[in-house]
Amino acid sequence: MSLGGAATTIGGTNLLAWYGAILPDPERRFVAPRVMGMTLGLGSVLLLPVALLVQLFLPDLGVRIYAIVFLVSGIAGVTEIIVLRQLAKPGRVHVARSSAGPADGPPAAPPSPHLQPFLRSITVAAFGAGFGPYLSIYAISVLHLPPSYAILLSAISSAASLVSATIIGGLLARGSASRTLRVSFLLRGSSMLLGLTAFPSNPLAGVIICVVAGVAAAGASAGTLSSNERLMRLTPGPDLISAQGRFVAGSAAGITAGQLSNAAILAILPLGYPAFAILFAVSGLTRFATAARVEVSETWTSSTRTYRNEDLRKP
Repeated sequence: MSLGGAATTIGGTNLLAWYGAILPDPERRFVAPRVMGMTLGLGSVLLLPVALLVQLFLPDLGVRIYAIVFLVSGIAGVTEIIVLRQLAKPGRVHVARSSAGPADGPPAAPPSPHLQPFLRSITVAAFGAGFGPYLSIYAISVLHLPPSYAILLSAISSAASLVSATIIGGLLARGSASRTLRVSFLLRGSSMLLGLTAFPSNPLAGVIICVVAGVAAAGASAGTLSSNERLMRLTPGPDLISAQGRFVAGSAAGITAGQLSNAAILAILPLGYPAFAILFAVSGLTRFATAARVEVSETWTSSTRTYRNEDLRKP
């Protein structure tokens, strides 16, 4: 699951980098949130029948029902690879050094002083994401909810991500990416702390976990769009490819460290509410600490050029 999650993160981040390398800036801002929204919406629509399928056939087929789900998922993954191979290739990209400019021109602009603090905040936030508990495991192992409930959580997460991507995609066209990123940290931190109230004796624990899944997914979707937009605004030109690599490396390092810490706590402590309460608390407080320290612009208004529909219709 960790390898699959890492591959998904790397693939999604590289696809966003492809948008920046191939598409003009107005088209990139138009396409990226809509592609994410379509993907999440399709996932939400498909997960609901999968949850019903598992609920209906689990008593008769047992865990073999999951073999069918994995088979369909694998075929869809191969299909995605085939489709991605049809995308235009930007060719070999040569990343110029920041301190060196063209031989017959002025020196290149120095990197933004805000880039390094931004990358540090992304790494810390990724640690909080990796440290966060798997809600499906908590629901089944601690709250003793049925397996189909776990798939329902995925459907709720996809639906919340779809709504968030649609709203944030429009906001980022003319709004502050840094302030939107801070809001995404607060959403994810609040969702984790809310999870502390879903203790086993609470009759509303299942409903609370559904809310946690929705809010956390909305924050994650907003964070993905705003962090990539922030990265592209801080590193225009050829430096973007190098910064994108550091962005992916920091995210991967943070998530890996968080997941290893997560696994260590679950291995040492009994599998119950106290262990998961530690995960909820640390993950939530980490996001709040990141939100307090992240650099933001002075206003919600972006100084970058916004796309206009008439620009997209020009031949």
